Amino acid sequence: MKDLFASLRSFLTPKDLASWQTFMLLSIFSVVMGAFMSSAAQQIVSSFGWFFLIVAVWWFVYGKDVQSALTFNTIFIKVFLGPWIIASLIVLAVFGSWAGFANLSGVAPPAFICIAPLAAMIALAPKFIKSNKDKTPEFTLPAVKDRQGMVLFVLSHLLIACWFQFYFLLQGWLNLYPSLMAEDFSRSSFVVRLQPNIQVSRGREVLNAAESDLRDRLNNQNWSAIERWLFESKVSNQWITDLESNVQSRLRNKRGGGEMDLWTLSGKVDADTYDSGAYYNLVLNATWKGPTATQTPYTVSKRCELVPKRTFNRRDKSAIPETKVIGTLNCSDVKDITSFAKKV
Repeated sequence: MKDLFASLRSFLTPKDLASWQTFMLLSIFSVVMGAFMSSAAQQIVSSFGWFFLIVAVWWFVYGKDVQSALTFNTIFIKVFLGPWIIASLIVLAVFGSWAGFANLSGVAPPAFICIAPLAAMIALAPKFIKSNKDKTPEFTLPAVKDRQGMVLFVLSHLLIACWFQFYFLLQGWLNLYPSLMAEDFSRSSFVVRLQPNIQVSRGREVLNAAESDLRDRLNNQNWSAIERWLFESKVSNQWITDLESNVQSRLRNKRGGGEMDLWTLSGKVDADTYDSGAYYNLVLNATWKGPTATQTPYTVSKRCELVPKRTFNRRDKSAIPETKVIGTLNCSDVKDITSFAKKV
């Protein structure tokens, strides 16, 4: 441990007053001083601390040995990571922190979008500055033969920024509309599914919530009251409007609840025509009206059966049991009527 502190001290001790170590020590000093100040003064000292840190790192990464270590050969050009490190520090200083970057929406966090263009500006800055005989920096225009390469360099970094934007845009859509995960991306040129192709459409969740609501309303109720409700349901569709409202209220606070307005619930009540033993059939359909790759609505369905059931309750001091006919709701699993089968 002692040797570690000794090597760290030697590493940060300035060999010359004009060196990166001086600015690094000033940055550390600003952090220590800011810890004992009020919020207003702390803001000012913190800004100076960031400034000293950025200058120190900028100076450090452009040292001959460090620059060589941070340069990598690719197929076409050599890539120097120094400008990206400096750009990341500048963005972090300007935007405060990376906190909240995972709360994606349709617009990418500006911090990530700015890094690539800023790195290009930092990498090209030395081509516009040269030292005169007095070692004073002065502005100069780059050579004509270098200008085309510089333009392509800037455009490549703008393209990287666009890909960052595109990534966050897609992630924002998937967070806002989880049902899009049910799309088939196998033929997409730019979207890759990292997890198995699992149908995650919320239509199943919508119909299961509707079934739960109907069970609470109809199960173990008097059969006469159920038939009266069924008769009124045939005359008016108010029941499906109420059911849709209840389902949306139940699911809106869950992850991806913002897409609930894009699901419409429909249903109908029929007398049994399938000889299933049920007296009535309820058909529930959930239709996705949001964005899809095929521009075709996505619909899932669930069929439920209402069956009367006779129950017997023995009363005290009575030899004759009390009979009561109640309703029982049985529902099938969710089935796709249409699906996201088309390719992206």
